[in-house]
Amino acid sequence: MKKTIRFIIILLGFSTHLYANNPAVKITSFNPSIGCIGYEVTIIGTGFGDVQGTGSVYFNRRKTASIIKEWTDSKIRVEIPEGTITGGIRVTSKYKSMGATSSFTIKKRMVFNKNKHDFGKARQQKVLRTVFYYTNKSNKTIIIKKVHTSCGCTASKASKITNKPGESGEISVAFSTRTSKGKVGKSIRVETIPTIHGLSLTIHANIVPEIYLSPDKLGNLKLKNNNPIKNFFKILSEDYPDFKIQNINHDTNCIRIKTTKYTTPDKKSSGYNIDLTILPAGIKAKTRRRNFSEQIRIRTLINNKTNDLNYHIYGSIIPNVYLLPDRIINLKLIGNNPIKKSFKILSEDHPDIKIQSISYDANCITVMTNKIMSSNQKSFGYNIDLTILPKGIRAKAKQIHFNEQIKIKASYETKTENLLFNIYGYTN
Repeated sequence: MKKTIRFIIILLGFSTHLYANNPAVKITSFNPSIGCIGYEVTIIGTGFGDVQGTGSVYFNRRKTASIIKEWTDSKIRVEIPEGTITGGIRVTSKYKSMGATSSFTIKKRMVFNKNKHDFGKARQQKVLRTVFYYTNKSNKTIIIKKVHTSCGCTASKASKITNKPGESGEISVAFSTRTSKGKVGKSIRVETIPTIHGLSLTIHANIVPEIYLSPDKLGNLKLKNNNPIKNFFKILSEDYPDFKIQNINHDTNCIRIKTTKYTTPDKKSSGYNIDLTILPAGIKAKTRRRNFSEQIRIRTLINNKTNDLNYHIYGSIIPNVYLLPDRIINLKLIGNNPIKKSFKILSEDHPDIKIQSISYDANCITVMTNKIMSSNQKSFGYNIDLTILPKGIRAKAKQIHFNEQIKIKASYETKTENLLFNIYGYTN
């Protein structure tokens, strides 16, 4: 016990002597307070230690021990390292540390007159040009290794590769609008030696064709019944108010068209209003799929020059009664344990839908039905719970692959519809 107490007293004495001979670190000033990566900063203070030893300098918590130029008890000269950002300076000696009361501000090494350029409204098939001017604000030579662009429609070139401190140069950019339309943006990234992160420039343009459609398509159209659907679009030009429609091609069984001259309220654009009458019966007779696409081809004439436009109509045919999902595929039968599946018989327009009959092979499938209504109260119908019996299917199937069918007869109002649900799969 006495030995332990004596050891603690000796240790406390050694620590007191150690800290008494190593006064607290204190930073009184540093100069400059603003600079670029690679600049030299002189830190004045006390208690740094006559030699660096295990001492360090931190810029915003980034250690810079590898580029210390001078270290004395009252003065340190250090070079600002790569990756430093604005923040406090802190010095640590062998036993103590101290941070500066104010922070060091990092300024850009390569300063551009602008970082983005907006061409505003532009036409297709034009080349737009701009120049970004820069100056090397650092104390070291900057080499432009390469200028990258975000796509092949944009080209860029630096006026010089080697840029000494204080020198200026320019990066020229050419953007080909081609067939782009609407608001577009492109980026230009400058790669340098030494590496400077974040050297990115952007260009923007709003590309308006000589003649354009507004809107340029009609999407998400749902055909629930055979009642005609009315819609419209416009063919407009800002530069050629006297352009003509040479012809319009479309499937007259699916769409009817009426054209009238039109001028926008601000009188900046003129052209034609196209009134559409969409005929669901014609579209349903034409396609066997639920999703459909119709196209209207328009040829215009400007100063004896033709211009072709395409207006697309996309949508889906919603049957009076439909299955969701409409089949089961790739069902793998392993062992003889029954397999549980389900599907729904739905209608969006007929809440009075009824199932008149369901036909299936009872040795392979059992069926249970119950009335349902969707959570948004837009669909009505039945949930069909299936129990698939692998043993019965194996006894029936002559091949590895099998196909079982469930035939459903549903009615609404005074009409009936026959539906077919298929189960495709294979046995092991």
